[in-house]
Amino acid sequence: MIERELRAVEENLRKALQVLDDIGIADKEIAQKYAVYFVALKLAEKGHEVLVPGEKGRKGRADLQLPEKKMMIEVKSGRRLGRRLQRRSGASFGQGKQIKQKEFGYCVFLTFEGNKIDEIFVFSLKELNEAQKPREGLASYGGTNSCIVFRFDNLEEGKKWVRNRKHPEKLLNIEIELYQHPEKFRDRWDKILI
Repeated sequence: MIERELRAVEENLRKALQVLDDIGIADKEIAQKYAVYFVALKLAEKGHEVLVPGEKGRKGRADLQLPEKKMMIEVKSGRRLGRRLQRRSGASFGQGKQIKQKEFGYCVFLTFEGNKIDEIFVFSLKELNEAQKPREGLASYGGTNSCIVFRFDNLEEGKKWVRNRKHPEKLLNIEIELYQHPEKFRDRWDKILI
């Protein structure tokens, strides 16, 4: 898609999310579609040809393809959940197959506050390697989305939340790094665009 087309799709999906927000509906499927087109638009604005799902010539199962760089990009989105200090958002990698089979080179994770993008993080596949391990006690649907990376608003409260789950797990190194050094991931489009 060309930049003008991506901009129109992104704008209309953003408007749909706003209407849903106005009537109190948090539609995660539309939010995820919006996230994909938002990232596609950002990459197109930086001068890249971007192929979106369903587009002719697109290969692979990741959300986006940059054909000139032979690169696949996965897009994840997560709404802030929890109360007060234990607020978090998560990027689910299902059962870890995407990571194990190296179906993408980079992942862009957008956190949402309601229906609005709050933060954008860019990870290389290597940085997410440990997320291929199932964490059954932490995911909403342990049988289908147990490979998950959380963005915690408060690290100590995040540790407590993890310890209190049915099957206590430790925080992933990437979750600790994301909290302690968000600048290594926040808006790091340069990782993709080198």
